[in-house]
Amino acid sequence: MGLEVIALTTAQIGTLFSATGRYREALQNFMTAAAIFEKLGSPYLKTVLNCIDTIKQELDEEQFSQYLRNFSDLYNHPHHP
Repeated sequence: MGLEVIALTTAQIGTLFSATGRYREALQNFMTAAAIFEKLGSPYLKTVLNCIDTIKQELDEEQFSQYLRNFSDLYNHPHHP
């Protein structure tokens, strides 16, 4: 399975989480998809960034920032592959 298919699937999961108000999980999926799309130079990056912006508009600034910090901490953890 190609990376773009993985990123598209991850973004779709993010959309499902967002639609059910599970913004932390949605953001994690969208950020993962965005990183892959950016690496690939995919035009889907813009769509995922728009989804992230939509979540930002739904949350207050502090909560959104906290979700981003948690996501960043998760992927910068020394035990993460």
